[in-house]
Amino acid sequence: MPPAGFLAAQAAQSEKATMSARQDDEREDDWERLIEELETIEELTIIPLEDGQIRLRWNPEESLT
Repeated sequence: MPPAGFLAAQAAQSEKATMSARQDDEREDDWERLIEELETIEELTIIPLEDGQIRLRWNPEESLT
């Protein structure tokens, strides 16, 4: 799936949540930079999981307040 494609998936949109993980062909520093950039989005919650994945949850209504 393209970089932001996991956010656009129908299931992710209806649940307002998705999971992501660094792929074997991705550099560790690129993954860390992505997480740092995601942390700047106020209406996004990043939940690190034990297996190295992250769960992303968002509430678009929060951005309207």
